[in-house]
Amino acid sequence: MKSLMPFLSAGPMTLRYLSVFDGDNVRKGLVDITIDAGKIARIAASDDPTGRIEGPEIDLRGYYALPGFIDAHTHLVGGDVVQGAADYASSRRTGEAIGMQAFRTAEAARLTLSRGVTTVRDLTGRAYLDVQVRDAIAEGIVEGPRVLTSGLGLTITGGHVHMRCVEVDGPKEVRREVRSHVKAGVDWIKLMGVTGGMATVGRHPLAPQFTRKEIRAGVDEAHRANLRVAAHAHGPEGIRNAVLEGVDTIEHGIYLDDNAAEIMAEKGLVLVPTLLNEKGWIDGLAAGTLPAAAIARRQAFADEGFPYPTPEQRIAMARKHGVRVIAGTDVGGNANCRHGMNAIEMAMLADAGMSNIEALRAGTSASAEALGLKDCGRIAVGLPADIVLSARDISNDIHCLSAPETIAAVFKGGRLAAAADPKLRRAFDRVTA
Repeated sequence: MKSLMPFLSAGPMTLRYLSVFDGDNVRKGLVDITIDAGKIARIAASDDPTGRIEGPEIDLRGYYALPGFIDAHTHLVGGDVVQGAADYASSRRTGEAIGMQAFRTAEAARLTLSRGVTTVRDLTGRAYLDVQVRDAIAEGIVEGPRVLTSGLGLTITGGHVHMRCVEVDGPKEVRREVRSHVKAGVDWIKLMGVTGGMATVGRHPLAPQFTRKEIRAGVDEAHRANLRVAAHAHGPEGIRNAVLEGVDTIEHGIYLDDNAAEIMAEKGLVLVPTLLNEKGWIDGLAAGTLPAAAIARRQAFADEGFPYPTPEQRIAMARKHGVRVIAGTDVGGNANCRHGMNAIEMAMLADAGMSNIEALRAGTSASAEALGLKDCGRIAVGLPADIVLSARDISNDIHCLSAPETIAAVFKGGRLAAAADPKLRRAFDRVTA
């Protein structure tokens, strides 16, 4: 089935006079990019006298091109969390009909793509809706990014986010549930109950939940099926347990310490710090809109001797030991993280100590490498034409990602997925006329 957005031209098309960050570095001078059959067919200096321009030309002088962004930690299913809701069930609409959840999921996917994110890894949903929306996007039924799916997270009985996960106890049950997920067609396995978390009342975020034998069973069964494993883990003991038993990525890692970071670096594991929640927290605190219970809970942790680390402290700990860090937001998993805000994560990584280029790599090429995606994260000949256009030089002014209008247009697989900039929309319309 064809995509909802047509090719701009039947044959090749050339985007001319672009400034380009290719996923690794900023290219010198202005660059032409030829797109053909959904892929990047040619990249050349705009002033190359030997170059042959193929197909219609679009003059994009003054615009900047970047690879489509990758968000390594999303929750598309069910859309945004309800802000100010009294409890978890109402904030996540757990009693809502599955059809409404599907519509919200499709809208979250559409919005995500329109803001420059062409690939996501979705980590825990409901009723395998992530698998279904992945396939619907691939068939062109709805618009959205490419989706790496994980189905339902696995947690212990009464464990973290047990309301939206599958509760399993003991290695045998863990192994059986991983096999069920494989049968359902997921791309990743999410071990949610490695530690507690902020969203589950009565469970301490730092406390380990799954035993090491349970983690090992999940990892072993997933790896036997050529799937990778993401582990939700806040406290250092849980992080160590997950790393030592072979998981592939650590999600959040809020209380990462020297010992856990050393082990992660030694094993080559990737940290997905999901800093975006902290922006919402800081903004909400300043505006006086945060729930009193949430503020009190964080204060209680501080009183116990576990003050919440700042983003700067968290990234400094990872960088100190050489832990690889990639961009993932937790949008849809927390009321502070809204779909469409994804790209702000890269600006937060820069604020936390990365250079602008390192932060952009974390949301493009480095993320693609960490997630095993050979066809994403770079602007390179032979790869799908996932390209973000902006009138702002994001490589020098990464904070402009906080403004939605920064993303002028988005190509996914050579097709125009969004064009918010009226000037670009007119230019593209002339090509298709």
